[in-house]
Amino acid sequence: MSSSNHRISERRLAANRANALKSTGPRTAEGKARSSLNALRHGITGQVSIMTEEDRVAHDRFFHEIIDSLEPVGPLELQLASFISEDFWRLQRIRAVENDVFALGCFSDAADIDVAHPEIHTSLTRAQTFLDHSKEIERLTLYEQRINRSVEKNRQQLDELQARRRATERKEAFEARQSAKPSAAKAQPPNAQATENMTQPPRAGFVFSNEPRNSANGPATAESTHNAPSGSPSTSHLPVSALEPARISVPARTAKVE
Repeated sequence: MSSSNHRISERRLAANRANALKSTGPRTAEGKARSSLNALRHGITGQVSIMTEEDRVAHDRFFHEIIDSLEPVGPLELQLASFISEDFWRLQRIRAVENDVFALGCFSDAADIDVAHPEIHTSLTRAQTFLDHSKEIERLTLYEQRINRSVEKNRQQLDELQARRRATERKEAFEARQSAKPSAAKAQPPNAQATENMTQPPRAGFVFSNEPRNSANGPATAESTHNAPSGSPSTSHLPVSALEPARISVPARTAKVE
């Protein structure tokens, strides 16, 4: 049922005429300046958009807050972030338009319902507005679904692009650290390691010499060690005094002369 099939009552017609006299638009210069449209070229897309001054302020604040939260780097990420931000703004506008459609019904013939209770009158007016503009409201719902799919698609592309960029940045940072290590080793002087070893204190422990020990009877040979009887202690580990032959002193005898 469209609004053209309804016949406006005399009471409603008089109310509409009274409201029209009250709403004649801005009359002062200040009011006209406030309601004038503001044409501005978009800083990112380069396109010219026309809005009122109030809508421009709200749009720019909303737009930049979304952009900052997405943290784009480079022109491609910034472009995707701007698509997402503008789509969110369009979603807000569609919902506002839907609310305005129902509000507009209060000033149309949908409000021509003779009900004494004000809340019942508002509910019935809203229902009649939906019936009169069901196609327009359905179209708004389709627009909302398409915009939501566009947001999801652009957000997925932005996430993948940022993931590849961050992976490349981590790889480049790792390679830079690895390339800096050999240059630091080359910058060290050649005798730095020897100087470091000399300055270090000696370690605790024993030092064994591989040189053969010399005794008073000459150096120990492998043959003498091999000819030693089994079970006897090895002479290679005995002190020098133990290897020398024992000396026995015998008192000299005096001969008797007869």
